[in-house]
Amino acid sequence: EALVSREWVHLTGYSFFEPGPREVALRALEVCRELGLPFSVDPSSVRPLRDYGAECFLEDVAGTEVVFPNLDEARELTGLDDPEEVARALARRFPVVALTLGAQGCLVAAAGRVGAVPAASPPGPAVDPTGAGDAFAAGFLTR
Repeated sequence: EALVSREWVHLTGYSFFEPGPREVALRALEVCRELGLPFSVDPSSVRPLRDYGAECFLEDVAGTEVVFPNLDEARELTGLDDPEEVARALARRFPVVALTLGAQGCLVAAAGRVGAVPAASPPGPAVDPTGAGDAFAAGFLTR
């Protein structure tokens, strides 16, 4: 019911890594699919992703419109090393891949193409990168 009036749903990988939240996340994606509501996912963290299993995660998030992995998460999901190859491999599963590369910006893969987007220069020194991926995803999804 809460999803009916939404334009987009974004979930983090942490939503899938524990049984309680996983049940809610899977139900939310099921409703999104039923309503034709687009959704995006950020894998969140490589260690719990590894523990959960890359293939399980990829199956759970099938139908995701945009995926936002960092390079370590993307490597875990694909088994590949090169950032561009990783982005291309994920783009075979997802319409849009925004592969974050920290201070090097990101690679965006869509429609058979991969493009590099440089990171903006911060106005001052970065104190803590916590939440940077979440902020990036929010900005990316804002149209």
